[in-house]
Amino acid sequence: SVIDKIQKEKCRAEELVKLIDGKDAIIFGCGVRGERLLLFCEQHKIRVRAFCDNNTTLHGQKKYGFLVISPADLKKEMILLSMKNGREQVYTQLLGMGISPDRVIEKIPEGIL
Repeated sequence: SVIDKIQKEKCRAEELVKLIDGKDAIIFGCGVRGERLLLFCEQHKIRVRAFCDNNTTLHGQKKYGFLVISPADLKKEMILLSMKNGREQVYTQLLGMGISPDRVIEKIPEGIL
């Protein structure tokens, strides 16, 4: 039913908000899924500091009003991986850079994107 669907989506949203735990977030991936994730963050009062992308031509540009930074510029924020393809590679890349796994939210709950 529609009510069940709304309840499920609410639980998923709460799950993600709890994982972020009031910290600032960086959205990794500037595509459509990144835009959807930005809307989700805005709706749930999650502070997005910037976008991040491996595409060097995007670095220093603005995406949806936010600066696009390089992975080397990541600081202490929570990192939300928006991409569908290549997510495991980016996760491995970030861990290889010394970023703690508890700062990377690799799997965004289904239904948010």
